[in-house]
Amino acid sequence: MLQVKYDIQKYDFKTLFEGILEVDDLTKIYTEDYELLTVDTDWKTIYHERFHTKIEEDDTFYKLHKEFIKEIVSPVLGFDFIYQRIPNFRVHMIGNVAVGDWHKDADYNHSVDEMNIFLPITNAFGNNTFWVREDKEFPVECEYGNIIKWNSSVTMHGNKINDTDSSRVSIDFRFLPKDKYNLESVNHSYSHNKKFIIGEYWDV
Repeated sequence: MLQVKYDIQKYDFKTLFEGILEVDDLTKIYTEDYELLTVDTDWKTIYHERFHTKIEEDDTFYKLHKEFIKEIVSPVLGFDFIYQRIPNFRVHMIGNVAVGDWHKDADYNHSVDEMNIFLPITNAFGNNTFWVREDKEFPVECEYGNIIKWNSSVTMHGNKINDTDSSRVSIDFRFLPKDKYNLESVNHSYSHNKKFIIGEYWDV
């Protein structure tokens, strides 16, 4: 895993997401309205609905996301790539999970050649962040203002119930080397059933 710092004044995701999610404090999102989330419900909260609705109504997020990829992510990667147009939105509410199962992304139709950028919009630590299982199990901790590049396609990962005093809001998005893009083996994404093609799931 590689961790990289960026300028939160220039890329002010925190203020943007407070407006998108209609909350005053991203770290105080509780789970009183939701049972324990599952793989079929972890992308159906009111916060997911607000995120997807508002980024389509207003292109502010898309513009910032694209600039961020060009200025911050591209130099980190150092090769030509395509990236996930609509990133995955996560909210790890206090007392709940953000992802409903332990998995590798390849379990859900993704190519083993894909990598992932994790961008927390609150501090991610302890049981409010995601965990990975490699030689041992450990939390992937990352402060707001940093991103982590890692291999979600082939690394087992998941959540634990958030027993901290802070909810975690984050996005993550996959990228694929251009020379690995293959239209002959196109699948669909699990949650939103988008074809893995440029213009639908992928962007350049």
